[in-house]
Amino acid sequence: MKKPPEITWTKSQKERLNKTVKYFNAKVSRLREKNPNDYSIPNKITRAGIRDQVKTAKDLTRILNQYNRFLRKGAELPSKQNSKVSNWLYKEAQLLKRTRNRFIDKTWKENNIDVKSGNMRRAEMEGWNYDRRDIRKLNQTQTERYIEVLNRKVSDKGKDERSAQYRRNFIKAVNNLELDMDDLTRRRLQMLLNSVSDDELTELFFSSKYIDLGFLYEKPNEIGLQADIILAEFRDILDDIRTKRKAS
Repeated sequence: MKKPPEITWTKSQKERLNKTVKYFNAKVSRLREKNPNDYSIPNKITRAGIRDQVKTAKDLTRILNQYNRFLRKGAELPSKQNSKVSNWLYKEAQLLKRTRNRFIDKTWKENNIDVKSGNMRRAEMEGWNYDRRDIRKLNQTQTERYIEVLNRKVSDKGKDERSAQYRRNFIKAVNNLELDMDDLTRRRLQMLLNSVSDDELTELFFSSKYIDLGFLYEKPNEIGLQADIILAEFRDILDDIRTKRKAS
C-alpha cells in the first residue's frame, strides 16, 4: 500500500488556508464585540497552527472544512444536546467520533477481531478501541481537546492501515509458500504474530534477515527460508520487544 503523499503546499492550498483563517477570525471578532463574556466563542486560529495539524492534502481539506462550517448561520449558538458548547463545536466532535469509529469497525472486520475469536488483546494493544465518550457531558475546553485528539487519530489512520496491510501480506506470504510447516507450527507462528503490534511488525521488515516481504516473490529454496528459522527469529524478537515495553 502506497504511503499517502506529504502535502507540498501549492499556491492554491495556501490561498485556501489564508481565506479560511481570515473569515474564521473575522467572525470570532464580531461575536466577541457583541458578547465579550461568552466563553463558548472559539479562539482565533493561525496559519501556523493549522499547518502543524496537516500531513496530507486530505488532512488540509478536512480541517479547513471544519473551520469553514463555523461560518454558517447559527453555528455559534448553544447546542441543544450540550448547552455548554456551540452547535459548531458539538457537531464537529460528533462527526469526528463517527469517522473514527467507522475506521475501527472496518479494522476489526479486516483483522477478524471479536469477542469469540479471543484476540481482543491485540485490538487493545494496537489502540483499536471504539470511542465511547459521551460528548454531551463535555465542557468547552474538554470538547476542544477531544477534537484535537481525534483530528490526530483520524489523520494517522492511513499509517494504521498501511501497517495492517503489512501484517496481512506477511501472513499471506507464509501461507502461500511451501514451507516445512505443519498445522501446529503454523498456529504457533500465528500466536507469535498476534503478540506483536502492526507497527512493530512493520519495523521488522527493515531490520530482520528472514522476516522480509521479499519472499512474497521468491521461491523458498532460493532464500533458504524454513519454518524453524521464522519461529526462532520471532521468539527472539518477541523477547526483545517485551524487554523494551517493560523499560518504557
